[in-house]
Amino acid sequence: MRLSTILVAVPAAVALSCEPAAAQCVERCTVIHEFTGENGGDTFGWVSDDVGDLDGDQVHDLIITANQYDSGLNNVGRAYVYSGATGLLLFPPITGTLSGEQLGRDVDPAFDVNNDRQADLIVGASQNGPGRAYVFSGSDGSLLRTFTGQSTGDGFGSAVAGLDDIDGDGFADVAIGASGNDGAGNNAGRVYVYSGQNGTLICTADGVEAGNLFGNGVARIGDIDGDGKNDFAVGAQNAGGGPGRAYVFLAADCLAAAGGSVAPHFTLTPPAPASGFGLFFIDGGDMNADGTPDIYVSDFSANRAHVFDGTDGSLLETFTGTGGFGIGRFVGDVTGDGRHDLLLASWIHPGGGTQAGRADLFNGGGQQQILDTWTHDVPFAQFGFDANGMGDVNGDGKTDYLVTAANDSGGTGKAYLIAGNYPRVGDVDGDGFVTISDFLALLAQWGPCADCEDCPADFDDDCTVGISDFLALLANWG
Repeated sequence: MRLSTILVAVPAAVALSCEPAAAQCVERCTVIHEFTGENGGDTFGWVSDDVGDLDGDQVHDLIITANQYDSGLNNVGRAYVYSGATGLLLFPPITGTLSGEQLGRDVDPAFDVNNDRQADLIVGASQNGPGRAYVFSGSDGSLLRTFTGQSTGDGFGSAVAGLDDIDGDGFADVAIGASGNDGAGNNAGRVYVYSGQNGTLICTADGVEAGNLFGNGVARIGDIDGDGKNDFAVGAQNAGGGPGRAYVFLAADCLAAAGGSVAPHFTLTPPAPASGFGLFFIDGGDMNADGTPDIYVSDFSANRAHVFDGTDGSLLETFTGTGGFGIGRFVGDVTGDGRHDLLLASWIHPGGGTQAGRADLFNGGGQQQILDTWTHDVPFAQFGFDANGMGDVNGDGKTDYLVTAANDSGGTGKAYLIAGNYPRVGDVDGDGFVTISDFLALLAQWGPCADCEDCPADFDDDCTVGISDFLALLANWG
């Protein structure tokens, strides 16, 4: 089957839509949409992402992959693109065509690769031959471009990232990791940056030495040098003798390489203990409010996540947890303090059941303050296999979140688009919890508000703090 036939019709028996439901959480939580895979063993929820507004309804849409989906051939993989507003498929699932290629090993918004004013998608399929990465139209899922690795076993497509237009030709460019490439030594790894206009090579970057697996994490981190172009970071989970490293590259240096190899701008080194630092999860966001993106790098094998200063690579903060903690993304400034916050999941956290999983929303302002928590209660679901911020999907003014549970339902997999609860109704003092201090603050404001625009305990916006506000506070206690 040719790759031009990657699009298939949706089987009549497969709804592949959302199922509005009360989430299976220990805490109070509301699911906007619940998504379920098709078959046991598909690993639906292997990876997911916010892909922006593809259908023009002003609501962010999403992609979820099932990299072990079978379609006549074993583990061809499949990717599903859903409306954030309705939870329905925007177009038929994108399905791999090569046995074992595992389409959906990684995904990312590709921005506008074909210059049609519509965001597109890049999907990695690294497990057949040299590996491949495909760019699909965000309008209808049609195949726009195929990139192929150099040699069998390269793992080309193990990580992918959209960089937007770094070369100024009006077409978005892409970065693709090949963690098994041998150019700098056996399995040293390599990353390729390509032009979206014609697929020509803009630059490459290589692992430092054999065995690094450089390219098992690749991410756009934003513009750290102020030249208006997106820079990028690459993880190498075995660099440094095993703890791992991440490397930051400037778009300007990549362009100057003119198709050749580029050196990193600086190297990110994790504090001990570390194990597999830089594998899969890397992101950019401004946590210290200095106007320059900072870099989050996961080390979930060591139950850690680190944020480094985007100006010089120094360590800003290390977040710690248990149960495979550290999987996630920056989610924007949820608290309104000018600092980007973090959603960090623990995919095998036992709090709600053996390997049920958990996700925590952390305040980027420091002190590892948890603003909200979702603890799954289905054993072995592995909720937190991936975790993303989704912007305000349900229009209530709060950031919402996409968390996958790839081993739920016997490996069929599920994903939950969860309504954000911060700021929580009843949280008068803004610490993320509703406690006695909030109750006392409500009593102090009891009666008509002196200023209707600045009356924190007036939860129902009637310019009076009264019994309805008191009941709302009690309903959200904790």
